[in-house]
Parts: sequence; structure tokens; C-alpha cells
Amino acid sequence: MSTSQHLPNELIISILDEAQQDDLLPRYKWLKRYSRVCRAWRPYAQQLLFTHVALNSGAAQCRLFKNAVTKTADTEHAAFLRGCVRTLSIVVDHQAIYTEIIEICPNIRELHLSMFHASFRPEALGCLWRGPRVEALRIRAFYCKPILQILSVYRRAVQFLEVDFNSVRDQASIAEDEWPMPLTELKDLRFSTAERYPNPFLLWALSGSAQTLEVLHIRCPGLQIEPLVELGVGPSLRSLGIPASLGCTSDLAAFAPSLEDVEFSMPLLSSILESPDLFGRLPLGLVHLSLHDSNGIGQHIRQYIGSLAAYCDRAEGSLKTLSFHCRTLESERAADARLTARTLFDFCKTRNILYRLFDPPYGFYAREAIPFGPVRTFPRSVPLSDRRRLIVDEEYLDRRASQRPISAKILRGFVRSFGSTIPPVALAKP
Repeated sequence: MSTSQHLPNELIISILDEAQQDDLLPRYKWLKRYSRVCRAWRPYAQQLLFTHVALNSGAAQCRLFKNAVTKTADTEHAAFLRGCVRTLSIVVDHQAIYTEIIEICPNIRELHLSMFHASFRPEALGCLWRGPRVEALRIRAFYCKPILQILSVYRRAVQFLEVDFNSVRDQASIAEDEWPMPLTELKDLRFSTAERYPNPFLLWALSGSAQTLEVLHIRCPGLQIEPLVELGVGPSLRSLGIPASLGCTSDLAAFAPSLEDVEFSMPLLSSILESPDLFGRLPLGLVHLSLHDSNGIGQHIRQYIGSLAAYCDRAEGSLKTLSFHCRTLESERAADARLTARTLFDFCKTRNILYRLFDPPYGFYAREAIPFGPVRTFPRSVPLSDRRRLIVDEEYLDRRASQRPISAKILRGFVRSFGSTIPPVALAKP
């Protein structure tokens, strides 16, 4: 093992990090084994082991973790382990033990929080104020107030924010004086809610970062472009993800002229008839276009391709990559998706555009999530499951179209066993 002592520390950590990944899922037991190989490997394996910490099983688990990194004879090593924590995933309530964990880990960069309580106690908020200045937050909550409380702590530090607002129902009860000062350094906002627009929290989150925001992805029924224009968030945007209706009916070129990346669902038949030039309002500097499939698109794919071709002619080759997300090409009801996928593939081939097929859509497999961080180029580099094939050819598309779904295979087995029809007894309720 003497050879490893001559390798740079960064290279050893990178090798061990790759070796412990199994289809994007870290296998912590492998890191434990690496730490026992030799003394030289131990600190690097432990650094990786504590880089991403998940405490999602309640207060007892948090107390065990806290005792492990504080109540030990080797205080220097305990401080080293606490300093290794970069990403912390934790289920939080009003108890101080959860926020105490955040306070004692000085180098936390990213927090993933699931919050089920209605508000923070003062002592818990005190721990957050004394803790590290976190720059990335992923939040899922059932109440609006704790979200506002934690964002008031990090309002000058947080640059990357993702909020799952689908379960929040109490924001109407938030008094006007309970809304804190808005965020001032936000660069990346990802927001999803099932409630129809307008959404007061969304407007509050955007109100202080008009000059810094570069990435905005919103899932909100009935979203309108006018309030976003009034807030002035468009000029600095480089990436935008919006509902289908907004993507094809709004003048995105005027709203956000610097856009390089746009994502939306392919609009339905009514939008096609109302706006024949579907891509005519996109900015001409677009580098990456990401489209999500919708039912019934295949029969109108010619309108799509005609509008897309006209846009590419006006943009003079700026579009370099097109991504298409669909549920599955193997489904019995996926004839439209297969036609759309193949037509887009042929179009990109003739235009020398890189075509990426996400089947199923990105995020379907575990640990597929767009990482937080500065954006340099589009499309962004994202972690991909080992089960996904991103770059496709004609042979792959034809093979996917001919594959039978599991339901069809089961039905074929029944037909072979019982004849041309399934007997009533096979369909009877138990």
C-alpha cells in the first residue's frame, strides 16, 4: 500500500468516490471497508463517508450522530469528521436537537430539509443563526411559516433554492408583517406547487434577486408572465423551465433575451391551433431546448417540426442540443411518443443537432437530480442512472418501438395457455 502514499489526496478521494457508487447510490458499507484497508486510506474514506450525511429517522438517530462526533476522547479527529460534512439531509421538527446538528458542522454547504412542524422554537432558530452560512437548500414542508423562518436566517447566503410547495396550504394565514426581507443572492430557484397562480411565496422569493437570478424553473398551474416581468427577473436569466402554455404563448425573447436553455412540455392541440409558430417567440441565442411529451402530440408533429425548422433558420445554428422526455416508448399507448421521438431524431440528424432521449423522463430513477452549483454551459452535466441510455440511433428507436410491455407479455401468456380468449374465471374477483 506504499504506492498510495505517493498519489495526490484529491486523486485518492476521487477513486474511492467512484468505487463506492452503485447506480448513483452510495454504498456506505464499501467506504467502511476501504477505511480498514490501511492507515493511509482511512482519512480519505472517512472524509467521503461523512461528506453526505442523511439523518431521516428521528431524534434518536440525530443524538447518536451528535454523540459520535462530539463525545470522544480524540477531539481533533471528532472536529475533522464534523468538518467533513458538506451535505446534510434531515427530517426537522421544532426540537433543538435537529438544529444542533447543523450548528456543530461548520462546513455544511447544502441542506435537504423535510419539515412537518408549524414553526421553529426560538432555541432552534438560535442554533441556525449560530451555524454555518448554507448556500443551497432543498425544502419540503407542510407549513409556510417554517420555510420563511429558515430562509430569513440564510437570506444573504442562499444562492440555490428548491422548494416543494405542493403540501403547503396555510400561506393565506401568513400576516403581512410575518413576511421577512426577501432573498438577495439567489441564482437558482426551482419551485413546484399544485395550487393555481398567483402564489405569494413565489413572488416573495423572486422579489429580491432580480439582478442575480440565472436559473428559474417553475411548476405552477396558471402561471402568468406579466408579474415576472414586473419583478424584473428576466434580463439575467440563462435557464428557464415553465408550463407548456406559457412556453408557447409568451414572448420569451423579450422577457429573457439572454436565455440559453428552455424547458417546457409540448402544448396540446388547442395551443397548436391558436399559435401555429410554436417556437417563434423563443430567443435566438438558445443552445439547449428540452421538451416533455404530452398526449396527442404525435398526430400534429408536422406543425412542431415546421415551427422548429423555422426557428433554427432564424437562429442560424445556435441550437446545439435537443432533449425529449417521454414516459416510455414500450407502452401500448405510446404510439404518439414513438412517432414524436423518431421524428425529432430525424430532424436533429439532418440539422446536426445533438438529440438526447430521456425514456423515462429525467428524475424517474433514484438519485437523478440536477445538482446545485454555478452554471457554465448548457445542457448541464447531470448524474444519470446506469439503466439509462441517453444518446440513441435508429436501431435503438426501432427496437424500443417493437418491444412489448410487461402487460402485453402477460396477456400473451394467458392467450397461449387458455386459447384465444381469457376464461371468465381468470378475471373473476377473488
